[in-house]
Amino acid sequence: MLYRTHYRAYRGDDLHTVVKSLKRLARNVIE
Repeated sequence: MLYRTHYRAYRGDDLHTVVKSLKRLARNVIE
């Protein structure tokens, strides 16, 4: 599921999804 989200993000289909993924990754790194 996560891989598919990243794939869509790299394709540039939905900018909002990209921001969401980046925020989620950043939050995971902080924790």
